[in-house]
Amino acid sequence: MSKTGFSAKFIWLILALVLTSVFAYQHIDVQSMLAQGDHGRDLYAFDRATQGDRAYSDYWWVYGPIMPHYYGAFMQMLGANVPSVLIGQQMLVLLSALFFFLILQRLGPGSVAFAGTLFYVVFRQEFFYTFNHTGGVTLSILIIYFVLRYIQSMRMRYACIALFLVYLLGLVKINFALTALVFVILCVLAAQLWLNDKGERQPTGRFLWMSVIGVPLLLAGTYYLLLHDLPDYVIRQCFPYFSEDHPHNMSVFQALKIVWMQYHGITLGHWTKLIFAGLAGVSIVFGLVTLITKSDLAVPRRQLIVFTAGLLIYAGLNLHEFVVSGVYYRTFWSQPPALLFVFTFMTICAGHQSRLIGYLMAAVVIGITGVQSSRLIEGMYRYKIPERYWGSDRGKVYLPVQEEWIKTIEFTRMYLERLMDKDDQVFVMPYDPIYYYALNRKSPSRQLIFFEHINIPSEQEDVIVRNLEEKKVEWIILSNRIKSDEKGLGEFGKDYCPRVYRYIESNFQPVAEFGEWDLPAGWVENHATRVYRRIHIK
Repeated sequence: MSKTGFSAKFIWLILALVLTSVFAYQHIDVQSMLAQGDHGRDLYAFDRATQGDRAYSDYWWVYGPIMPHYYGAFMQMLGANVPSVLIGQQMLVLLSALFFFLILQRLGPGSVAFAGTLFYVVFRQEFFYTFNHTGGVTLSILIIYFVLRYIQSMRMRYACIALFLVYLLGLVKINFALTALVFVILCVLAAQLWLNDKGERQPTGRFLWMSVIGVPLLLAGTYYLLLHDLPDYVIRQCFPYFSEDHPHNMSVFQALKIVWMQYHGITLGHWTKLIFAGLAGVSIVFGLVTLITKSDLAVPRRQLIVFTAGLLIYAGLNLHEFVVSGVYYRTFWSQPPALLFVFTFMTICAGHQSRLIGYLMAAVVIGITGVQSSRLIEGMYRYKIPERYWGSDRGKVYLPVQEEWIKTIEFTRMYLERLMDKDDQVFVMPYDPIYYYALNRKSPSRQLIFFEHINIPSEQEDVIVRNLEEKKVEWIILSNRIKSDEKGLGEFGKDYCPRVYRYIESNFQPVAEFGEWDLPAGWVENHATRVYRRIHIK
């Protein structure tokens, strides 16, 4: 790369990081959704990680073990509140944006890399129900970067770095580490077989040993150390990969139908998305024509074919969770490789047309990204009002659509804080660990979730009841999700945990109620609680 070219791309990189930082800064005190269950579990796990507790054995956790410690570090540095977590999340977004740019700048003009990075940051589909997966997406982009470096240099150290990142991804979400591992293996082997024009001997056997045996064994060993002393039913609850372990199942045909409907929603939902879809389609067509007909490409044809084919396969593999469940947000794992696939073809087109064409393509992407970012920022500021602010020491965050939720959480918290003694313990059901976090109390049971699809056996119920008895739990919070028509949730005492139900009925009495208890409870909608206190016989 020429000195001038390097300088120009460095300037584009700095601009991309500055604008990404400005956009990320808007998100450090606002969270569009905060669920008492899923986000409550995350916040509780992050907080407990700062106290030295371990995932799985000390609290129920359904992902890999590394992210509670990552976010816990931000809580330790900045305080136990939601903005600390959001800052940690946005740092991951900045890191993923950096490597998104670095990938594209190795393939074409810096202007397109700049535009693509901004588009990724603004239009990326965030996992709205957990903070955990942002780490996984960031690692997947880093893996793609080092695979590209290997394809372009044939230096094994880049493949080894990719394999190490696959291991880290396995500590975030183990099944997506396996799809990343397949992506790395296919790209490296394809490069060794097709791109090794110099005839240099490649350590194929060593690489295969590290990837097919080494990484899986390392992951298996790590998880064995964390899980080996836990009952089988606990492990199944923490890793619900069988169809009977989760409530959502669907045929492949139904799943693909949802993908098609979602594609229409993404491309036709707003004029900016429609323009981008058109530009992407044209870029892919002209990019393919360029790949086939041109020989003087800025990046060698074979490298581009291996890389783009790998991205397409990786995006397809990352749909596996969605295909078996039909839950639309599980398609989000495929977005980064799919976007990189599209922007790779844009760089091919921009790099082989006049410089003006490249700038025009970048300008269109930057324009629609600017419109979308202004809409998002305007929406956030519209809801930054006192009524939408969760102002407790552990909150400190605006929640745009959750005014009634905030009232229920705060009234329940303040009621218990006023009456609880220093050593009193509280038990929360069926899935509302936000109260452990808000009250700064450790759960008396490692189990945080109680629904029909969790498949809690009688011996686990005995352990839970023994915990409540031996730890002299004084308070219990039940939310109105104890009776739900939602598939897989069921009714407390009837569809799950009858022994726990009888114990609570016999030993506790209701003393307070907050929220509209009789309204149908949703994920965050119509949240209500009943507070129970232990009956003391004089």
